[in-house]
Amino acid sequence: KMSGASTVAYSQRNFSGSRLSVVLNNVSTNEQLSQRPLLTPDETMRLPPADELVFVAGHAPIYCQKIIYYKDAALVKRQMLGAAKLIGNSVLDARAKCTRS
Repeated sequence: KMSGASTVAYSQRNFSGSRLSVVLNNVSTNEQLSQRPLLTPDETMRLPPADELVFVAGHAPIYCQKIIYYKDAALVKRQMLGAAKLIGNSVLDARAKCTRS
């Protein structure tokens, strides 16, 4: 439900005519618009392990690939920085404290 809905067009042809006739004389075409979910629960369960859906309030869903942080050099460097320190009621980044001194 969160991924939204899509409109799908269906076309249907009907042939009719005399029951004993070799050729059916009348052909009618019916076109119909119908609504379907963009992604069904079954399709969601069959997503590849490296893919994900991101839902942000007020925005369209985002289909993307997961980042494996330990395989990305830039993210490994960030991981080595350490956690931010809590001072009073605010979070102060350890790097910012070092550059101010």
